[in-house]
Amino acid sequence: MKIICPKCRYEWITKSSHIYVSCPSCLQKVNLNNLDNSFRMKLFQVEILIREFENDTGKKRNKVKLSEIVEWLESKIIKKD
Repeated sequence: MKIICPKCRYEWITKSSHIYVSCPSCLQKVNLNNLDNSFRMKLFQVEILIREFENDTGKKRNKVKLSEIVEWLESKIIKKD
């Protein structure tokens, strides 16, 4: 799950199942249950798209430019039309 610290706005991904996680940047405790559900759902949808990109292309997210992901997404949208 992607987390954004409410204090310092640092973004990171956690696989933790705990209720509270600590921000790696400022060490602020973040309650995962208090995150906005619509925001959490959007992050989940983005994560699904990124995993689909990785599966389709064989490239890892940290090894590509955002423009490559956008081009891939545009090609998927065009194929559906």
